[in-house]
Amino acid sequence: MSKSTSTSTLEQIQELVRIRLITLFAGDSLGVLSEDQAETEYEVQKAVDEIGVSIIVRYPVPRVSRPNLPGPYFDSIEIAILIAESPIVNQGATAIEIAERILRSLHQFNLNLFDGQHCMVIAQSNALTVEDAPEGYRSFGVNFETAAGLQARPE
Repeated sequence: MSKSTSTSTLEQIQELVRIRLITLFAGDSLGVLSEDQAETEYEVQKAVDEIGVSIIVRYPVPRVSRPNLPGPYFDSIEIAILIAESPIVNQGATAIEIAERILRSLHQFNLNLFDGQHCMVIAQSNALTVEDAPEGYRSFGVNFETAAGLQARPE
């Protein structure tokens, strides 16, 4: 099943964010992957070494504060994006420039899911984080969450 027809609310969010970033960086030479496409650290490292910068949309993480509601009801969903850079190889925008561009583009972006649900993406208070990276590389995290809750899709 392709992601565009997935019944998973979380996979839909991940794929919609990935598509938004692909569109945003269409003229740039950098890879935009979802976490399941970047299965291993080696694959991410290889992509960064080849093109200089990679963007990985991590798996969304739901928060449930009222577990007794049917569904369950996701109060908010954390959306994290990793930007990994090899400054030696990279010939374009730096990882921090890309992170800021992602912040501007996704903050208050409206996600329309395939089942008719929608939610707004907003930057978290820790909107930009420095992530661990091997020596000679840079990594930043860009952190968002949904502004409204979503119902998990029924089986």
